[in-house]
Amino acid sequence: MIEISLIIQAIYFPQQKAIPAISFTSPATTRPTTSTPQEVDSGVDVPPLYSKLKWREVNTGSNTSLYSDIKNNILYYKSEVLKLNIAGQEWTALEDKDGEFEKDYEQELIKNNWSSELPFNEDRLQTINAGGPIGGTWGYIKITGKKMRIIVLSMERTSPKTGKLTDICPCNHVYHIFISNVIPMTEIEKST
Repeated sequence: MIEISLIIQAIYFPQQKAIPAISFTSPATTRPTTSTPQEVDSGVDVPPLYSKLKWREVNTGSNTSLYSDIKNNILYYKSEVLKLNIAGQEWTALEDKDGEFEKDYEQELIKNNWSSELPFNEDRLQTINAGGPIGGTWGYIKITGKKMRIIVLSMERTSPKTGKLTDICPCNHVYHIFISNVIPMTEIEKST
């Protein structure tokens, strides 16, 4: 039997939030990349960023950061938010049509044993999972030995003319990927 959990964070998608224009040409404001952070001997491998999009790194402290919106709602245990300081890196990409990013990257994560929830201490750990007509946010966890990482993906539909969130297409798709640093499982155990 498959159990589906949905946790909705109504405050995540404010209706009038404008997405700033994203430029991939200014070297002063962007750092395009096609790779992911490499932790020496982390044991929790992360697939490379989706190569069909042009990614730029985002400051996780900025007000346009996915991380700034979700940092207090990333990980759940027994359906309760775990209060953890989860650090990591974030990237964003803009696409003017609905591409294959979500399907392809999700398949890569599942193939490499990432999951939206994992058994833990007679219950389970779960990541954020919210969505609606203007976008969604969903995550994956991977535990290897005594180490864990979290990947959170997000997609928002924006108007090509105004940059505001919209449910009307044609529209742009703004993607975000947040990849946590390696988290020792002892930190998770202390928080549960």
